[in-house]
Amino acid sequence: MLKNVQSQYLKNIATIMSGTIGMQMILFMSLPIITGIFSPENYGLYSESLSYALILSAVLVLGLDRAIPLSSKNDIDSNSFFLLLLSLFFSLLIFVLLFFLFENREKYIYILVLSLGFCLFNILNFRLISENDYKFDAMVRCYQVALLSIMQIISGFFFPNYVSLSLSDFFSKVLVLIYSVPKSFKFIFKNSLTFFLGKKEFYTYGLMSTILTSISMNIPIILIGYYYGSKYVGLFFLAQKLTTAPVTLLGTSISKAYYIKMNEIKYSNGDIMAFFLYNLKKTCILAMLLVPALYIFSLFFPLFFNEEWGDASIFLLLLIPLVFGQMIYNPISMTITVLNKQKYDLIFSLLRVVGVFILFKMSSHFEVSIFKTILNYSLWMMTLYISMTLVSYWCVSTKFVMKTD
Repeated sequence: MLKNVQSQYLKNIATIMSGTIGMQMILFMSLPIITGIFSPENYGLYSESLSYALILSAVLVLGLDRAIPLSSKNDIDSNSFFLLLLSLFFSLLIFVLLFFLFENREKYIYILVLSLGFCLFNILNFRLISENDYKFDAMVRCYQVALLSIMQIISGFFFPNYVSLSLSDFFSKVLVLIYSVPKSFKFIFKNSLTFFLGKKEFYTYGLMSTILTSISMNIPIILIGYYYGSKYVGLFFLAQKLTTAPVTLLGTSISKAYYIKMNEIKYSNGDIMAFFLYNLKKTCILAMLLVPALYIFSLFFPLFFNEEWGDASIFLLLLIPLVFGQMIYNPISMTITVLNKQKYDLIFSLLRVVGVFILFKMSSHFEVSIFKTILNYSLWMMTLYISMTLVSYWCVSTKFVMKTD
């Protein structure tokens, strides 16, 4: 039984990874061109806007996009459409507030536009994996990255600033969404409000946890910009993109299929412990292989990027501990959500935010260099990721013991 589950599960992962591999290939081919057009400062301003947008995107949909896979097959379309309308409503509301409350509102509007793009794209992704349409999901993500790269390169030749980077990001998602909607959504609306109101853990603990997680993941970029300047933000963002590429390729691909399959095993009273351990062993092996691979890649960094971006290779090495912990935890990170233990996710997210704030504040006070600050940040995050993995194991073992008893 478990072998059959694993076989179909691995097929789903392979299908998702096919799109992710395409994404990463496009990314690696386009980054040297993009960094040749845009300066680290402009790339830094763009990444700061992205960081704020990612935090805001969770608010636009109240963290309910993760509840889409829990819908019955008959309600997936209506629930996805409801969330699309909800995100548009909140975006319009925030836009009106910005228009009347702020005079210099241009930067905030770009952030809002970016966050809406992220929000709509996440709804589409969760909608597709809910129907086990992994092949179309993979294709959609490839199209989006290809469009983004092409639009940023073309717009950069005419307007090499962070505005063209931001608008390219938004329109690449919108164009892919327009292409996908007729194939993925039926515009119906029924029982969605009742369904989501019944998912209290998502818009309470889940929403707070999602916001705090997003803040903790993006706050380093914001704080680097505040304490060290936009140039170092751009260098850090490039290094982060390169180091987290394997996590995106493997970890995120596994995580999407893992979330769906873990739910199925849970509701069929299957052996969730065996499935959890099966994935944990694989992620630990991947994490150990990732460390030497990133070190070797850093040696070839000057072949792809010019001297202006040279310090990014140092950031790449400093982020290895973080990526090691992330590779272990990321694929199984939805375990806590599946078991309705979002309060633990909330606690860890709070620790991450507070820890990062304290770290950067202390580094500024004692005039610690940017490189030592990033190393300390990387070690702190690795510690938390491994701790979160242990808590996930404890949650599964508690559930397993209760079931067998």
